[in-house]
Amino acid sequence: MKRFLLFSLVLLFIFQASAISQGRSPSPQTHFYLLEYERGEKVKCHNLIATFFVKVSPQQAEDILRSELNFIIKNFPPQIDILATAWYSTSSDVNEGVQIKMPNGKNLAYLAKSKKIDYL
Repeated sequence: MKRFLLFSLVLLFIFQASAISQGRSPSPQTHFYLLEYERGEKVKCHNLIATFFVKVSPQQAEDILRSELNFIIKNFPPQIDILATAWYSTSSDVNEGVQIKMPNGKNLAYLAKSKKIDYL
């Protein structure tokens, strides 16, 4: 499973770099999924958003979010919470997606105080 996730992340970066360099928006024709890590100044939490352009199960979405959260924690240690959400979109407009709920129906988050990934 770890190899699959690593392979998926490598593919994502390759396809994302290709799309950006060609001036295209991510779409179902060019991407399996898109990850965005939004951090800002003077905010209460950061956002990790995964937009999938293919159907995935809630467990697959959670596995990818957990993998990316662990990458962020290791390489860019956050001082505040990170809310992680997954979305499914059939178009290149990532804002028109339907949220993929985690298997237990809650949202996934990194809680900075406890330094753990948990549900909200």
